[in-house]
Amino acid sequence: HTSNRLSLPRKLVIIFSFLCCHLKSIIHCPTPLKAV
Repeated sequence: HTSNRLSLPRKLVIIFSFLCCHLKSIIHCPTPLKAV
C-alpha cells in the first residue's frame, strides 16, 4: 500500500496548492503551482 500512502498526501498537496492559488490574495504561501 505504498502507492496509496503517497497518493493521499500528494492529493492533499495539490488541493492545498489550488486553494492557496485561489486565495493567494488572502493567504500567501509557497506552492508548487507558483513555481511552475
